[in-house]
Amino acid sequence: MKRSPTVYMQCERCRLPFEPIKGGLCERCDRILCSADLHGDILSRWRAALTGRVICVECRQKRET
Repeated sequence: MKRSPTVYMQCERCRLPFEPIKGGLCERCDRILCSADLHGDILSRWRAALTGRVICVECRQKRET
């Protein structure tokens, strides 16, 4: 079986390449972000999985201030 090539995207915040399955799209700012910039910590990743709402680290910080 032939393995399909891996496609990488560029994070709009840190500009590092990442696999799309590991990152995602912020619901508020509509940026494509890597996992670290989208979720931050593991607790936030679980919260997004349970609620279905994905909000990036920057948008969460803006809301808290």
